[in-house]
Amino acid sequence: MKKNDCYTIRKFDTPIDFSTEIKADNIEIIYCNTFEIGQGGPVVGNISINGNFIPQHYFGGPVLLDKKNVYIPIYMKKMFFWRFKLARINLGSFKIDTIRKWESVIFLDKIENGIVFFYKEVSKTHSNYYKLSDFNTK
Repeated sequence: MKKNDCYTIRKFDTPIDFSTEIKADNIEIIYCNTFEIGQGGPVVGNISINGNFIPQHYFGGPVLLDKKNVYIPIYMKKMFFWRFKLARINLGSFKIDTIRKWESVIFLDKIENGIVFFYKEVSKTHSNYYKLSDFNTK
């Protein structure tokens, strides 16, 4: 991991083209069954974290990591269409918490001072953020 104990995205990773095998410290994330959401759209797939397959969900990329969690776009059905939410997966329990707000694209940027920064499109023109305290914990 890099400074602030947070894995940072590789310079050229985007939601359309990102590394499907990530290794940082003792964390390994592997994407499988990946597919593109429409022509030229973001790529999603199933993931395993340290050999533990996370079933019944599709995840996008790229991801952010800290020592306890994976921050990752999760692709979910909302009534009649599919959208992304920001998910946090606990590395110990593999419990998934999400932010309530839906987005067309979540292009993660960084985590600083308890805030996850992201872009709402691949071109990086509209930035946004969520506070880590915004996650739904059940």
